[in-house]
Amino acid sequence: MLPGNLAHSGCLHPAIPELAVMPRFYFQQYVNGRLLARDQRGREFGSVDEACTYALCRAPGILRKTLRSSAKDTFVSTAISDGKRTLYIIRGKITSEKQ
Repeated sequence: MLPGNLAHSGCLHPAIPELAVMPRFYFQQYVNGRLLARDQRGREFGSVDEACTYALCRAPGILRKTLRSSAKDTFVSTAISDGKRTLYIIRGKITSEKQ
């Protein structure tokens, strides 16, 4: 078990017995339509919903990194797959305006 509030966070992998077989999900990162990072290892989650929650929790950090490296409008996305097909895509747009 995880201590305190960590056990209830949707961003963490839940404690699961070792014998449980869990599906593996892969997270491909795109910036402006170009593949930024291909997930070769994937992560195990108990469900698609848990995998999507993980991707959503990571989105703000990805947006922050992208904003530092680009001064123009930037589109970022994370494609969540089961290794065979894309199940969900999480998209975001960063708009920088100088005034």
